[in-house]
Amino acid sequence: MTHTIFAHLQLLAQSIDITDLPKPAADSDRLALIFNIVLTFMGATGLLIVTLAGVRYMTSRGNPQAAAKAKDAILFTLIGLVIIAMGFVIVNFVVTRIG
Repeated sequence: MTHTIFAHLQLLAQSIDITDLPKPAADSDRLALIFNIVLTFMGATGLLIVTLAGVRYMTSRGNPQAAAKAKDAILFTLIGLVIIAMGFVIVNFVVTRIG
């Protein structure tokens, strides 16, 4: 039964005409600029979160739960910043290869 469903879906997909769809003129420099602005904003937000979590850690006054929450926030934000940095590198690499 699933084979017939996939066969029907394949026939349906082959019957769709995509020649009339608009073809956007995406400039690679514009795409790189947009991605870099978004990634820079995300990085700045991450640094702000690390700073605020550091302040929360310093003001935890020996409370183990508050200190653990602040440490977790710092750790998770730093992991996020590493992912953002990798995204920045990947986007710039791909855009330079395309453009």
